[in-house]
Amino acid sequence: MMRSLRHVGVILSIVLMLVVGFGTQPSFAKGSSSIRRPQEDVRRDYSGEVMIGAEFNGVNLQGADFSDANLEAAVFRGAKLQGANFRGANLADAFFFQSNLEQADLTDANFEGAFLMQTPFDGATIVGTDFNYASISGEHLKTLCDVAKGYTKESLVCR
Repeated sequence: MMRSLRHVGVILSIVLMLVVGFGTQPSFAKGSSSIRRPQEDVRRDYSGEVMIGAEFNGVNLQGADFSDANLEAAVFRGAKLQGANFRGANLADAFFFQSNLEQADLTDANFEGAFLMQTPFDGATIVGTDFNYASISGEHLKTLCDVAKGYTKESLVCR
């Protein structure tokens, strides 16, 4: 029952984004922001930062360090995140759409309730990663399930 309610919440969030519009600015918690700079101007070290609800839209963050950052409900739309370090990051209820997490370090990251659509994970490190209640597009879920073990595999509900 709880899992069903969680999915209803994710679906309602997606519908709200579609109705309100992807380009709108949410009210950000202290320390968060919207990143829409030209790709060459984006900084690379976000480790340990609190960026609840931050938006990273169409930016190149390949190799960026998000370790131990609080990115709860953050939005990554069209973000290039290959090789990024999300070790220990909180990405609960985050929204990833057409972003790329190939070769990223997702060790011990929390993706609980996250929405990950059209977001490849090929070669990503997913040891101890929590995907409970996350919505992941089919082909990318299969990629994760093929390499997941232990707790991570359980949280993905792999068959």
